[in-house]
Amino acid sequence: MINKNRKSHLASESQKAQYCLYHSPEEPGKNSSLLDSPEVDLPLCFEQTVLVWIPLGFLWLLAPWQLLHVYSSRTKKSSITKLYLAKQVIVGFLLILAAIDLALALTEDTGQATVPAVKYTNPVLYLVTWVLVLLIQHSRRWCVQKDSWYLSLFWILSILCGTFQFQTLIRALLKDSSSNLAYSCVYFIFYAFQILVLILSAFSEKDDSSKNPSTTASFLSSITFSWYDSTVLKGFRKPLTLKDVWDIEDEAKTNALVSRFEKYMAEELQKARRAFQKRQKKKSKRNPGASVNGLDKNQSQSQDVLVLVTFP
Repeated sequence: MINKNRKSHLASESQKAQYCLYHSPEEPGKNSSLLDSPEVDLPLCFEQTVLVWIPLGFLWLLAPWQLLHVYSSRTKKSSITKLYLAKQVIVGFLLILAAIDLALALTEDTGQATVPAVKYTNPVLYLVTWVLVLLIQHSRRWCVQKDSWYLSLFWILSILCGTFQFQTLIRALLKDSSSNLAYSCVYFIFYAFQILVLILSAFSEKDDSSKNPSTTASFLSSITFSWYDSTVLKGFRKPLTLKDVWDIEDEAKTNALVSRFEKYMAEELQKARRAFQKRQKKKSKRNPGASVNGLDKNQSQSQDVLVLVTFP
């Protein structure tokens, strides 16, 4: 009995060790070097651990800063839009898929098969992550810009990292149609939903408090300047009038810019005065008699010279 349990334990450990070795699509049962085959895949454990945890780690590391930024810059709560509902529904489906993935792992475990620990950890991590994404997308309703560059980068990173596992599963199914079909189908739907969310994130949600399209543009729209396309098309069809353009934001108006300029200019002038006074003290110590009628020549200079003087 003891020998039987020991053999079972050794077999289990052997399967876990092989899980992190190279997997060849041509020979599914063979684990060898990455250089042995012209068509190579990354090790399964690398695809299902590192490439999964990189986007999740990016999301969780920046989540506190993102939520704090939303809280500090929140405005009036906006109304629910179709785009907002679509993104929330898709993330809800991703939450359900993570639960199905966890159920599949539990079912496989009850069948006395060796299930790597990552089969449990990844669905649990995704369950918590999708709840966080739902919370972040909901909190953006208090912002003028509904889309977050932070979430857009997360979707892009997740899709890029998931490409390796996606092609591995496809090639495995082409070689063996019965190779873990349920898990593969769940992952294909999961991957497609992520692409769909990224596509929806490219569209901008309008805000009633701002008519300037640049302030409500999504991250992808901002970096490609596609928010300006409608104005260009309108100008191509007919001459633009004042009604066709929008007012600039208060932050870009002259009053706001001048006040900011004066604030920083005053700080720089204070630094220049202190540096100028230190230089004058050093000169007076070196040449104590360098004065005209009891008045230092440098002290009679106008303060305007401070603006033109640069110090090392």
